Formats: sequence, structure tokens, C-alpha cells
Amino acid sequence: RLLAAEPEAVLLEVGPGNTLSGLVRQLAGAAGRSIVNSVRHVQQGGADGRWLAQALGRLWVRGVSVDWAGYFEGEERRRVPLPTYPFQRQRYWVARRVEAATATLQW
Repeated sequence: RLLAAEPEAVLLEVGPGNTLSGLVRQLAGAAGRSIVNSVRHVQQGGADGRWLAQALGRLWVRGVSVDWAGYFEGEERRRVPLPTYPFQRQRYWVARRVEAATATLQW
């Protein structure tokens, strides 16, 4: 009841399942409450890492401050240069061989 009384609170359930968030939803005054589950239920499909990333995104959308440097800590990223001007007259597609395509269509 104490959590339902906070009008701007975003509730995060840490752990598998949704038992606590289900109990909060049943409380009077909890309608429209922002509740986020960080770990998927056993019966829900999907990868755990993806579920956690979606939960983090839902928290961020609701205005929760996220430590992005801590989230991405230990990951190595590399810059991949791409052409910036689309009309540089350079082909990036593999050319189709016409004679090979017409040879397979002969009856």
C-alpha cells in the first residue's frame, strides 16, 4: 500500500516471475502504475539478455536515470566507416552474370 501511494514511483521487480508486480496491480490506487519486471517468467520465451535490455529501456522511457557507462562496461566497440555520400559512383553490389542466369532458363 505504501508503494501504491507514491504517484510518480516506477516499480522494478528484480527476480524471476511477476508475483510481486501482480500483487501491486491488485491494490486500489495502483491503476496506471509503472511496473517493470527485470527477469522473464519461466513460461515466457525469449533470451534473458534481451528481456533485461527491454526492461532497462522501459525504465529509461519512464524517466529513470540509467548508468549507461556501467551497462556497457567491458564491451569493445569498433567504428566501421561507411560511405557518407550516396552518389559517389562506386558500386557496392555484386554484379549479376547475365549469361549464367539465361543458361538456367533454357528448356
